[in-house]
Parts: sequence; C-alpha cells; structure tokens
Amino acid sequence: MNVSLLENDDYCNGVMQLINKIQSDSALLQSSYSVKWDVMKKRVKEFSIRKGKEYANARRNELKQLEDEVHRIDNKSDVTDADALKRSESQNRIEEIYNNFSKCAQVRARVDDVNESQVISYLSQLRILGNQQM
Repeated sequence: MNVSLLENDDYCNGVMQLINKIQSDSALLQSSYSVKWDVMKKRVKEFSIRKGKEYANARRNELKQLEDEVHRIDNKSDVTDADALKRSESQNRIEEIYNNFSKCAQVRARVDDVNESQVISYLSQLRILGNQQM
C-alpha cells in the first residue's frame, strides 16, 4: 500500500465510507467475521489501487503542465517580472515533485534491502538448523 495515501483526507474518508458500507451490507449481515474481514480487505485494496492511480495521474498531469509553463516562458522573447515569478514558482514545484519521487524510490529500495536481508537471514537459520539435525 502507498502509505502517502493515508495523508490524504479524501482517501481516508473514502475508506471510512467503504467500511461503513460493508458493515451495513445486508448480504454480509449473517456472514462470519472472517468473511467480512476478507471482503473488507479486498474492497479496500481495490479502492486503494484506484485512488493511487488517480493521484499518480493527477501528479503526472500537474508535472506536465508545470513543465509546459516553464518551456513557454523560456521561449518568450520578452519575459516580464510576472513571467519570471511564475517560472520560478513552477520550477520550484517541479523540484518538489521530483524530490518526492526520489524519497519514494529511496523508501522502496530500503524495503527491498530489508526484505532481502530477512530472507537471507531466514535461509541461513534454516541451513544451520538442518546441519544441526544431521
């Protein structure tokens, strides 16, 4: 799950509405807790994927618009003070977006490193246990 979604009020409210909808779903009223839990997990996952894609598309569109704005101003022959300010603001926002991309990539890399080291540690422990049983 993209943890940054949890910082978005729209996403959190959507998850709460989804949970409330599941609780009041007449088809699930007589179901066991484990069935309700599985349904909730599936629906939250689908909702999260959909929202994550929406937010990613919005960020890409914003980035494209900002880059277009910077290029438009750069190609002008007579740049006003307002244009220079707009270009600076757009460039700063572009850098913010790319810094966020970079932070996300670093987190993913750390998670992959941790998972890999845990797997190696687990396999080593299994090998040691296997050798002790021989």
